[in-house]
Amino acid sequence: MSLTVTMNESGLVALPESVLTMFGITGSRQIELDVQDDGVKLRLGHVSDGNDVPVARMEVRNGRTVIVPPLPVTARDIAKAIKADRDERSDQLASRHRQGE
Repeated sequence: MSLTVTMNESGLVALPESVLTMFGITGSRQIELDVQDDGVKLRLGHVSDGNDVPVARMEVRNGRTVIVPPLPVTARDIAKAIKADRDERSDQLASRHRQGE
């Protein structure tokens, strides 16, 4: 999945709802930044429950930011994330259309 997000003047970036839903992210989360020669790799921090379960991370590959989930990822997981992203964009377009944009 490849997504483009916008950073505001304060340096804040909002992840799309589909991504938050895909990884069950609610509330505040820490993000680890790993600055590299070709970009920045992001890893979502997690709330420790005593079990160190891998958490999805974001990284730059070939100039594009990609989400790298913990393994294994099923075809159903991917289809669910794509559908959620499409639904979100469809809702945004429908809202703009209703507002006359």
